[in-house]
Amino acid sequence: MIDPEAEKNIRDGRLDLTNVLSLILDEKTFIAYPTVPLVAPLTAPLEEDDDLFVRINRLMLRNTMIGSFLGWCGISIPNGSRQFRPSDRFSVVRWSGI
Repeated sequence: MIDPEAEKNIRDGRLDLTNVLSLILDEKTFIAYPTVPLVAPLTAPLEEDDDLFVRINRLMLRNTMIGSFLGWCGISIPNGSRQFRPSDRFSVVRWSGI
């Protein structure tokens, strides 16, 4: 459970950031960035080590958290092949303001 004051601060911060972005970006702006910072990890080590799982999970979610926080929608474009684990994906977000 989030403290009501902390929740208010988070919501206010989101609104402030959205307002600043509205001044910088227009409806024609597209933002593209790597969805994940590294290749997909093997699952066995993650299942065996909770601390490793938490560390890798945070890292894998890092790049998409800002879009989720701001309520952006986007697509993820995979690359790689069946022979190799995915090495990267790109999120593409169209800015439309909120």
